[in-house]
Amino acid sequence: MLFRSDPDGHFAQKVEQGNITIIGNLPGYAPLIVGPLIPGTDNTLPPLDLVFSKGFSAIIRLADPQANIIPNAKAILSYQREDERNFCCPEEFTSDVAGTSTVPHAIDRPAKRTVDVPGYQYDCLPLHLSAKDPAILMLLPAKPVTGTVRDANGKPISNASVAL
Repeated sequence: MLFRSDPDGHFAQKVEQGNITIIGNLPGYAPLIVGPLIPGTDNTLPPLDLVFSKGFSAIIRLADPQANIIPNAKAILSYQREDERNFCCPEEFTSDVAGTSTVPHAIDRPAKRTVDVPGYQYDCLPLHLSAKDPAILMLLPAKPVTGTVRDANGKPISNASVAL
């Protein structure tokens, strides 16, 4: 569920029973992830002060197994939520001619980078961003996959959709 704060920065929202994770996004600031929070017996949470920070600038480099840079690669960065099962706050980045992307407002928590680059395997690569050291992600060259689609009698079927 998505809601916005009012002009004074206040928000009010009914919550479902169970653990709650609050995620905040604001252009020019780092993502905010708070939780899991456990509502009281009356199914409420105490008032919260959500404080956005600028985060830190982090560098991600893409390379192949021979350390050749991979320029102009589009990728999505997502952060792991506190429940450790889901990811949130997706941001799209494109590497420059040196294979580098800069995340201007990074946070210190586990993340993943989803990369779909022609000529390389589609992959979700785990990473942990740092203000000090660049994250270097290795993409593996794509391998061809071939096969035949057949019906139960062994007859080839045309026009079938196949996903990997």
